[in-house]
Amino acid sequence: MPYPVYFTLEEARAVLPVVNENLRRLQTVHLALEFLSNIQIENDDGDPEIDVLITKLNMNYYKKLFLYHKYLSKLLSMGAVIKDLRLGLVDFYSRYEGRDILLCWKTSETDILYWHEPDTGYTDRQPIDLLEKQTTNGPYASGT
Repeated sequence: MPYPVYFTLEEARAVLPVVNENLRRLQTVHLALEFLSNIQIENDDGDPEIDVLITKLNMNYYKKLFLYHKYLSKLLSMGAVIKDLRLGLVDFYSRYEGRDILLCWKTSETDILYWHEPDTGYTDRQPIDLLEKQTTNGPYASGT
């Protein structure tokens, strides 16, 4: 699939449930990886029980790492642009009056309500309503 993937507003809204589900899974796995990567156990005495514990922790870590890449790959292949994993901030490329824009969504929001220019960010986002009011060729949803 070519990158970036361009969405109309309706297309981006249609994939939100799948994006939301995979993003939440990715966030959960990310937190687990952070926790597991901070565990440091030394077995200077060569205790076999500690070796088993270390092996189990390593297995858990690599399982979580696999899941992390699985969920991230799914999101990226769908065309979602992860801007901030902790905040749950995702953008979708779109076109408006012949130029690229980013439809902006955050997991705490129920819908895509904002957009911004590619060279700006979350703090500069504008309401979607402005796109629909400013367009001269009908509703923005045409994706052109």
